[in-house]
Amino acid sequence: MLANVERLNAYKSKLVVFPKSGKAEEATQFQGVFMPVEKVAPKVEFMAVSEEMKKHNAFMGLRQARCDARNFGKRAKRAAEKAAEAQE
Repeated sequence: MLANVERLNAYKSKLVVFPKSGKAEEATQFQGVFMPVEKVAPKVEFMAVSEEMKKHNAFMGLRQARCDARNFGKRAKRAAEKAAEAQE
């Protein structure tokens, strides 16, 4: 985000705006690369794989989270009904 803000501020500092009715005969179109986008390579950190990482099953975790989200209302309703029966 900050890199984009800096890039836009640099662009605005180099921008030249001519009036619509004014004469800009001495101005020329810029030739070449004006503001190249600098690609920053992401930093990669390596680490040893632990037993906990080996045992973790991401797919099953996602399926369980999806199931919990889908059945949240049913489970809440069932819990409310059980609480109502317990009070009676």
